[in-house]
Amino acid sequence: GSEFLFEDGSYELREDLVKIGSGVTLRSQNGDRDGVVIRGVGYSRHSQGLVIAGDRVTIADLSITGLRDHGIFVKPELGGGYAPVVYNVHVFDIGTQHIKSNAGSGNGMIACSLIGYSENRAKGDYNGAIDLHGASEWTIRDNEIYNITGDGSGCNVNRDCGRYVSSPAILVWNNSRDTVVERNNITESYRNIAFGLGRGHSGGVIRNNMILRTTRGDAGIELQGANDVVVENNSVLLYDRYRGAIEFRDSQNIVVTSNRLTSLPWNRGNNVNAVSSGNAVVRVPAPYRKPAAGSSQTSG
Repeated sequence: GSEFLFEDGSYELREDLVKIGSGVTLRSQNGDRDGVVIRGVGYSRHSQGLVIAGDRVTIADLSITGLRDHGIFVKPELGGGYAPVVYNVHVFDIGTQHIKSNAGSGNGMIACSLIGYSENRAKGDYNGAIDLHGASEWTIRDNEIYNITGDGSGCNVNRDCGRYVSSPAILVWNNSRDTVVERNNITESYRNIAFGLGRGHSGGVIRNNMILRTTRGDAGIELQGANDVVVENNSVLLYDRYRGAIEFRDSQNIVVTSNRLTSLPWNRGNNVNAVSSGNAVVRVPAPYRKPAAGSSQTSG
């Protein structure tokens, strides 16, 4: 039941992580996420940032940066993971996944937040804005996500760990279920929203999101090993005209409807009862000027 209020300032996080127990809230005193910045020591050593190790934890109205592994990490194996809330935070320049949850969390929310990389701050390709494993009934809404694109080296920050392609900005997988992803704006990310990715996702909806990319990349929305999912009313504008503005494979009971896309949904095969209807192909818009990342508060 404790609430910790941070005065404006920059706070250096010298430890690898800070565990947060059940019922605890961390937030800035004045509600301005730009006024309170928690800074790690950078990408040079293992660091996990704020670790949620209990139920009903809230992190709000502050910024987190400069950690190699994760900015906010939900770890149910430490004794919690029910109903975490991340609200109005700016998580940026994190070596791998900015916000991550291990298997077993439920009823979480990530809302009205700003997540991404400053120019040339992505190192390696094993990255992402939000990465949820084995999650149930999470809501990811009204966030701005930017520049989730690796550096092309195919690995993880500064470690030799295998080959990767830039991870999706929002990835929910490993037998997750009933995820709602809505009203997010994702710009200049190599991949964008993915359910399942070959490891399972059931139920849920992806709706009313805006995805825009002017550089080369991969899918806008991808379903792989996903069942009973609805994808509706999204706008996916990929200037490179990648064929899979929305793509789906190895999935069942998929409905893809009423989306505005730069290419028709791509059925990549091995689907059962996949319905694609009412989707509109739109012309690639005229070149636009990308807004400065983090230049405004997100409201929700």
